Amino acid sequence: MVNGKVVQGLFNTQDEAIHRALRRPVAGVYSMTNLVEFEPYVDTTIQFLIHQLDELEVRGKPGGGVCDMGTWLQWFAFDAIGEITFSRRLGFLDEIRDVDGIIESIWKIHRYACTVCFPITVSRLNLDKTLTAITTTS
Repeated sequence: MVNGKVVQGLFNTQDEAIHRALRRPVAGVYSMTNLVEFEPYVDTTIQFLIHQLDELEVRGKPGGGVCDMGTWLQWFAFDAIGEITFSRRLGFLDEIRDVDGIIESIWKIHRYACTVCFPITVSRLNLDKTLTAITTTS
């Protein structure tokens, strides 16, 4: 938003002409031909993920080798993106942890944004009276 007006962007515009004009310069980056070129980087990171999970099993872990695959896959995603973008993993899988608190920082921003934006959205859409009515009658 600038000066009280919504700035049209690639992901928020509902105007097809604006969307088309904004998409055209970047569309080639996401073509299947280009995406296939990144596959070796992702394959390398997949192999390292499997290696680390195998090592975890060999080393054993308190709790019988149980691990949170959601966390491991999130680390994998960050490392794969690092491999594609910087030609090296960011270190999540190497260090088996949230490197520099990056993921925790993202969650903190997300929690803050939800706390701040939700009431504003409810107010702008005049849903506050509706939500109050629903919650007080239940």
